[in-house]
Amino acid sequence: MPQKPLDLILLMTTRTRATIFWFFVFLFIVGGTGTILFVSGYRLNLETGKMEKVGGAFVKTNIPNYDVTLDGKHFSKQYAVTNELFIPSLTPGTYTFEVKKEGYRSWKKQFTVLPRIVTSFKSTLLIPNPLTPESLFQKIFELKSFSISKNTANILLPDPREKSLTLYSLDAGDVIKTIKEKDAQRITWLSDNTSFFYTTPTTKSILFVSGEKTINVTTAFPRSLSSIASSIKSTIANIYPHPFEKKLIIQTVKNGVYVFDPFTAQSVLLTDINPLTVTVQGSSIIFLDNKGQLYSEHLITKNVNKLTLEPLSSVTSHAKDQWNILISPDEKTFVLSNVTSRELFISTKETGKFSLLDTNATSPSFAFDSRKLAYTKGNTPILYWIVKDEESRKEEGQKDTLYVELPVTNLTWYRDNAHLFGYTSEKELYFFETDNRTPLETLLISTDVPDYFYHEDSNTLFYLNSGNLLKLDFNFSKN
Repeated sequence: MPQKPLDLILLMTTRTRATIFWFFVFLFIVGGTGTILFVSGYRLNLETGKMEKVGGAFVKTNIPNYDVTLDGKHFSKQYAVTNELFIPSLTPGTYTFEVKKEGYRSWKKQFTVLPRIVTSFKSTLLIPNPLTPESLFQKIFELKSFSISKNTANILLPDPREKSLTLYSLDAGDVIKTIKEKDAQRITWLSDNTSFFYTTPTTKSILFVSGEKTINVTTAFPRSLSSIASSIKSTIANIYPHPFEKKLIIQTVKNGVYVFDPFTAQSVLLTDINPLTVTVQGSSIIFLDNKGQLYSEHLITKNVNKLTLEPLSSVTSHAKDQWNILISPDEKTFVLSNVTSRELFISTKETGKFSLLDTNATSPSFAFDSRKLAYTKGNTPILYWIVKDEESRKEEGQKDTLYVELPVTNLTWYRDNAHLFGYTSEKELYFFETDNRTPLETLLISTDVPDYFYHEDSNTLFYLNSGNLLKLDFNFSKN
């Protein structure tokens, strides 16, 4: 008859029972400690033989079904809906991370894993290879510039050789009308996407075109406002489309800012403050006076507010310089650019005071999320962090030099807030990321580009190359 377990235990000596007891205590301590260490994020580093706290990596791309290689090890299990992949339990150290898919440019990055930190790559963009643009307008004459309506339905093409301005419908694929004009500049579209203004520096005139009508705005003011008309003629005033009245414009002259109706030649004074520069943001106009004070006036309520607690003193001594205002999309940050001296000044609604941001700086541009400002400093792209970013470990006010070895003169944000279009002094158009971890991915879109325009709503790039107008759809996930 087999013995019961209890009988076997009773037959053991005290020493044997003590040995078995302490053996299981040892296993419990070792196993429990290992479990606690594992749960706390510790792993055994096989290279060093030591227990170390681990981190992880997270990647998200614009397309599904991609392959990830981490130091030669493959990962492919992704969340199907969000195109995300999480790689846990990485011991601290430097890794080479590559994301690739057939038919696309591979994306590679070196990064350092830190203990208990998940390193994110949330803006990984896989771009088709080759990148094939669509030709919209074949070379009929040597195009040097263009202006496209806000809905991308119509385009204006100045032809200096024929001394004409051609209005072309991209939707219909046909010429709408041709205007005899040898030096059309500063083209401004109205909200209706069919009417537009342009200036002619030779005659110092501003002309308005809508349908079959062409109106000389410079001479269209009533006689009672003749002083304004003469002021316009002498200064070639700035024109802005009214934000919600499709047939009205906002116009700046020496003695104020006006709302102007080109069809009736009627003007309404908004402010008699002498503006050095004006911009339109939402339902308000923002303007800088010659004393360095920044104001806003609501176009409906007519309320005027000071946006700064004190004026920027350098404006008074440089009132004859060319100034530009830039407002962040969330309307919380203001940048003043002295185009003449190449100085940038920054202020926020919270501080109400301007401070010098940088010198030898041009082409400032806010990211669509209002968290970053990009500009060039001596042809070098600079990234300024407006707010603290915990994920990328960036501090408020931090400046990052982007390691793009290109003579960049102009920057335009891509809508993911993580990439930029960069235009160089050699008329080359590039697309590059703002993630400074090496290598920094840079794509040459085209050489010999005299002009380009990125339309954020449709995520489409328009550019000229060898006289042809090309369209590049950046909705790669749909391709």
